[in-house]
Amino acid sequence: NWSCASLNGITYFFQSGFDPLIFDPAVSATTFRRVSEKVGYAGTVPLGNIVISAYGRLWVADTSTDNTTISFSDLLSGHVWTGGTSGTLDINQVWPNGADNITGLAAHNNFLIIFGQRQILVYSGATAPSTMTLADTVAGIGCIARDSIQSTGKDVLFLSNSGVRSFART
Repeated sequence: NWSCASLNGITYFFQSGFDPLIFDPAVSATTFRRVSEKVGYAGTVPLGNIVISAYGRLWVADTSTDNTTISFSDLLSGHVWTGGTSGTLDINQVWPNGADNITGLAAHNNFLIIFGQRQILVYSGATAPSTMTLADTVAGIGCIARDSIQSTGKDVLFLSNSGVRSFART
């Protein structure tokens, strides 16, 4: 049940309970490696269950000990988790209707969309995370399945507790 994302020609694999892996065809066309084994690795890669590649970096959430913080890698370096422009975003106090858990992430129309089970957060300015701001919230509708989130190019579809939803219509 891996969550996968590609950045700069390298594919990254994240799943709860496992060290994140990479497939880098420049190193080997047949071997997966741990992210921590990549040349230039810095910091501590989050052991998340959700990953997307957006705005030139990896965004990772839902670790076994924290499901309200999103970690993001340095620009164009999915193996650099400290220094540069890497960092974290704690959304624990931002949910409009009280505590929730991150169930998925999406990027659409220059926004970072954070799906909770019962609500959604929309951040603008994700191209420069240090200045990104909360642009909108959606209460009462969330995403119940990480792998149901699909971008169509003009919209993002996801599965809520009441069925398949369109982000644009929500």
